[in-house]
Amino acid sequence: MASVRTHRIHRIALIAEILDGGPLPADALLVVLNRHLQRERQPTVEIRMIQNDLLWLRNHVGDDIIESVGRSKISAETRKRYPQARRYYHLSSAEGVIPVSADLCLVTELEALALEAARQIFQYPSELRRADGDTQRNPLANAVDRLTRRLGIPHGLALKEHVLAVHHLSPDPYLPEVLVEILKALRIGQAIRVFYSALALEPQSMDLQPIVLVFHDTEPYFWAWDPKATPSLRQYKVSRVSRIERVDSLSGVPVGLLQEVRVQYLGAFRGYTGNGQSARVSILFSGMSAKQIRNRVYGTGQRKEEMPDGKVRLSFTTNGVDAVRRWVLRFGSEAVVEAPAEVANWVSREHRIAAEKYADAPLGHKRV
Repeated sequence: MASVRTHRIHRIALIAEILDGGPLPADALLVVLNRHLQRERQPTVEIRMIQNDLLWLRNHVGDDIIESVGRSKISAETRKRYPQARRYYHLSSAEGVIPVSADLCLVTELEALALEAARQIFQYPSELRRADGDTQRNPLANAVDRLTRRLGIPHGLALKEHVLAVHHLSPDPYLPEVLVEILKALRIGQAIRVFYSALALEPQSMDLQPIVLVFHDTEPYFWAWDPKATPSLRQYKVSRVSRIERVDSLSGVPVGLLQEVRVQYLGAFRGYTGNGQSARVSILFSGMSAKQIRNRVYGTGQRKEEMPDGKVRLSFTTNGVDAVRRWVLRFGSEAVVEAPAEVANWVSREHRIAAEKYADAPLGHKRV
C-alpha cells in the first residue's frame, strides 16, 4: 500500500501541473485535483488537505513561484468564472514546473558541490540594479539556492564562497534577467525580440528564433536564426542585449539549425566562427609563449613543429580567423604570423602603430 508521504508527493506534482494552466481558487483546485485522483484510482482529499499541500508547496518551492494573490490581480475572465472567490493560487514561474516522480532520499557530497559550483558561476554579476535603484541577486543563482534548501542540504555542506569564486573580470557583465529569458525561450521554442547594441552599429531590435546558448572564455553567447539577415544563422553576445520581449512564432524557420551550429563550431577558434573566415594559419612562437601553446588544440588539422632553437611552429585550419588576429596580439613579440598574409599584415600594422604611439608618449613616461 502506498504511504501517506507517497500520496502527498503525487498530489504536489498534480497541483503544480494544474496551476500551470492558470490561477485557481482553492475550492476550484480541489475539484480539478480530485477529478485527476479519481481517474488514477487514488484517494480523494478534502479542502483542508489541499490548503496544507499549498502551504507546503509555497514553503518548499517559494511563495514567489506559487503565489497567493487577491482578486484584483486576476484577469476579468477568471474572476467571472469564479465570482465568489477572493483568493487565488497562481504559478508565477513563466517556464512552468517540471514534475519529478522519483523519490529523492539523499544527495551525495559531489552533487552538493556541483550545485554550489553552478550557484557561484551564475551569481556573477552578483547583483542586478533595477530601474528603481534597488538591487536583486541573479535569479539563476537564487534558483540553485532554492533547490539546495529544498533538498535539505546542510548549510555547511554546500561550502559557499570558500570553495569556488568567480572573479569580477571573468565574463563581460550581462543582465541576469536577459540570460534567464533566453534560457526560457530556448526551452519552450519561443521566438524573441532582442534589443542589441553591436560595437560597430547603432542599437537595433531584431526578431530572432534562438537555437542554443553557449559559453566560451566564460562569456555567454547565443545562436539564433534571423530571417532578415544574411547569413541568417548568427551568434550574439548576451552582454550586448539590453532587453528581450517574447513575440509570435517566426515562419519559415529551417530544420536542423542546431546541427548547423555544431558544424560551425567544429572549425571555430575559441568559440568564434563566421562565414568567409576559413583559413590555414601558421604562427612561429618563441620564449614562454612556445611553452604555453604546446599542449593545446586550436583548430583542425593542427601540427606543431619543434624547432632546434626552442621555438614552435603552430599551424591549424580555422573558421574564426578574425579571432586569431586579436589572440596573437596578446603574445607580443613572441608570436610571428607566417600565414595567411592578411593576418600577418594586420598584426604587423597593429604592432607598428602601437610602437609609434609609445615613441610619442608624453613626458613623464619612461621610453625604452
